[in-house]
Amino acid sequence: MEHWDFGESRWVLADVDGYYEYEPRFGYSQFDLPRRKFVTASEAWLGLRKGTLQKKLDVFSKDPLEGVCEYLFMDFHALMNNEIFYSYQPLYLRGGIRNLRKEELGELDELAELLAEPDENRERIEHLWRVNEKLSILTNNTQNIYYDTFQ
Repeated sequence: MEHWDFGESRWVLADVDGYYEYEPRFGYSQFDLPRRKFVTASEAWLGLRKGTLQKKLDVFSKDPLEGVCEYLFMDFHALMNNEIFYSYQPLYLRGGIRNLRKEELGELDELAELLAEPDENRERIEHLWRVNEKLSILTNNTQNIYYDTFQ
């Protein structure tokens, strides 16, 4: 997760799932990670899709791409000021990432590219939020209740 520190005028990287506030053995806090220790969801998505990811990922999914997609949407929604839990995903992904058409995977690639540079792409990200409804109709992907959706 990233957030903007207005006092320092910089992005702060945080591991909100971490278990350490500051550990001398790491030399940093989970609430302000050095950039070299952090892989964003967009970097992980694009790296997996292109076969260029050089870092080990720990995701809570049998399929790494599926797990990273959850975090991609968490970042997208967070940027739009709509914090969601990772299990809430767009309804159209209910059938699994591997069942998406090539065009749909391309749309996710485009989203990841935009999220890789959120400051530069803010207007385009907001445009997607406004016009692409399928990105914001959510359901809990850990439940088998298909009618439980919200925006």
